[in-house]
Amino acid sequence: MRREMLLSPIQLRHIAYTKILIDADAGAVSWSPNIDSSKIEYETDVEVNALEGRDPEKKEYMIQLSLRSIPSERNETPYLLDISAVAWIDLDAKFKTSNADDLVRINGASLIMSSIRELLLQLTSRCISGQFLLPTFRFPPPEKSGTSQDHTEPNTKARRKKASTPKGSE
Repeated sequence: MRREMLLSPIQLRHIAYTKILIDADAGAVSWSPNIDSSKIEYETDVEVNALEGRDPEKKEYMIQLSLRSIPSERNETPYLLDISAVAWIDLDAKFKTSNADDLVRINGASLIMSSIRELLLQLTSRCISGQFLLPTFRFPPPEKSGTSQDHTEPNTKARRKKASTPKGSE
């Protein structure tokens, strides 16, 4: 069945890595298909900045994301990671939503994380400890003051350290 494919109102303009540290001898754990990367603890920082628009047809954002694995005696990880990237994202101004900033934060962070996942998979494919595939992460919207945490969230080992609202959009 043939389906029409439409452009997303969110477009990734550019992505750049600002830090790539991969310690391939982190715990001297040799590669094994039994290593479950979802059991490793990770920490992420996400910062969103609304940019002054040069084009009235789109809202422009810069999103920075950092990912670190957290060393622990419980974690069997073949690598210690510390990777950061920055992306420039456009949101079509015609796209109407009451939570555009959250939408850009969640989807922008997911786009960056997908790129980091592929980079890590490529770089580790020739490392002594073998290729390493990050789990798929979900970036919930930042908590609003006075609201409680969504208790339907799965119990994961990933944790958000910092979430910011877009600067210039308050």
